Amino acid sequence: MKFVILGNTKLNYSWFVLTFRQGLLLNKHDVFEIDYRTNNVKQIKNKLMNLKADYCFTHLTFHLIHPLKNILNVFFDVNKKVGTKFIHVLCDARHEPRYNSNISGAFYAALLNQTHNLEKFRKYWGIPVFFMPYCSMTYKEMAKPVNELKYNFVFTGSMSHRKRTSFIKKLKNFDLKIIQTQSKQDLRHRTLELAASAKAILSLCTGYEITHYNEVRPWQYLGAGACLLHKKFKGEDDLIPPEIYYEIDFDIKTVGEKLNLALTKDTMPMRKKAFAFMQRYHSSKERIKNVIACLEGKQTTTKSFLKELL
Repeated sequence: MKFVILGNTKLNYSWFVLTFRQGLLLNKHDVFEIDYRTNNVKQIKNKLMNLKADYCFTHLTFHLIHPLKNILNVFFDVNKKVGTKFIHVLCDARHEPRYNSNISGAFYAALLNQTHNLEKFRKYWGIPVFFMPYCSMTYKEMAKPVNELKYNFVFTGSMSHRKRTSFIKKLKNFDLKIIQTQSKQDLRHRTLELAASAKAILSLCTGYEITHYNEVRPWQYLGAGACLLHKKFKGEDDLIPPEIYYEIDFDIKTVGEKLNLALTKDTMPMRKKAFAFMQRYHSSKERIKNVIACLEGKQTTTKSFLKELL
């Protein structure tokens, strides 16, 4: 089949783009990309009309980069004329979507990385909405450590979340190396090496009350064989077993205790177990295979999708 990824394709910090690109290729599909930010509405439509893809995954429609009415009309017209089915991808921790009206004329289905508000979003949008958590990049094997990335404790991400940022600033005595994503410091392209080289990686975010929501770091780093200090999300045990990471909270003492374990214990058995589990059940290759099964009508409910993952 032929797929288009319409999104942040020129800025390689989008985990959605990176994993979908790889997963589609590993499942032997044709993949084309259109950058949503640098192409105007007319250019996007012309490219979609020429490509005549079976499906188009897009995640920026409701960010108001382009006039919403215009881009929804494009999706509607392209679907009618060449048959491309548009799939909205929403990975944010949200109880309300950016757009909460019917989009059934423009979109075929949506992918949502939580189950908490699945039915509510289905009613808003009037289309099938499937549960799709993040996934790991697909790797054949764990990397060997590299000297320039041998940190004791690392956090990668943005410092824009108020509660998380406030807490991370309190960890200044823990020798925490902060690597800003979506900047020149971004090391997502070296995830495998960083996972192997850092003794521990910190995973904190937001949205912990949303069932089955989960931020990108567990998938990104456990899937690369990292030793992760991670705050568990609601329902996470349904997806990721707790024995492959060190569980923490927004608590200095807990972080200190678990970091001490990471620095003094042999974490390689846990790292290998994390790598093997994530690659088996949550790699980009496996996730895309499941997504396509949903879209093709071979798998239709959130419950069956969860069973497939487990």
